[in-house]
Amino acid sequence: MPQIRVGILTENRLLWEGLFRILGADSGLALSSAANPEALAEMHGAEAPEVMLLDAQMTGCLEWCTRVAGQEPRPATLIMGAPLHEDWALEALRSGARGILCRSACTEQLIKAIRVVHEGQIWAPNQSVARALDLLSGLSTRSGANAGGALLHHLTRREQEVVRYVASGLSNREIGERMAISEATVKAHLTSTFRKLSVRGRTQLAGLWHDGTRPWVPSQRAIPRES
Repeated sequence: MPQIRVGILTENRLLWEGLFRILGADSGLALSSAANPEALAEMHGAEAPEVMLLDAQMTGCLEWCTRVAGQEPRPATLIMGAPLHEDWALEALRSGARGILCRSACTEQLIKAIRVVHEGQIWAPNQSVARALDLLSGLSTRSGANAGGALLHHLTRREQEVVRYVASGLSNREIGERMAISEATVKAHLTSTFRKLSVRGRTQLAGLWHDGTRPWVPSQRAIPRES
């Protein structure tokens, strides 16, 4: 069975070294030796991690999550050491996380979570899963302006700002200049937004912003609960 390529994004060198030693003992995992977040996040091709472990205590954790979610091929992001807070966990899922591992998790749970998100499923605390399913089932039955407004409301603040500029006809470069971020980050926000709203391009996204007439049906995935 091929090894799962895993990367670790953290500003904590001790945490990185500890995880590298612990997970490196598992023959089913192949860990990237890159410790610099910028370098690791820019990896592509055969070197690119299939699962990215992201430290919840890292500066701009959810922005990093969105950036990673915008890569092609897209790695599955698993946030480690997350606070046991329902709203935070739900916001992480909206930012593109495929898994949320609480601070009380052990090594066995971490390895299991890596395999689960690698298979395309979601790993999250029970209460976060329940809220996510309630949100998805409620939104999937709505249409018209109320549905569009509800969907856009559930984007992150930065994603909503990007959508507003797209609807105004600005290019990625112009949006980046307005928001003081790079074009790559703008693209990452757009990729995440397209996925969340199930739209295929800027025209549909602008239409959703202006009149909210597109109904949304989320993709269904099995969601194992964190034990």
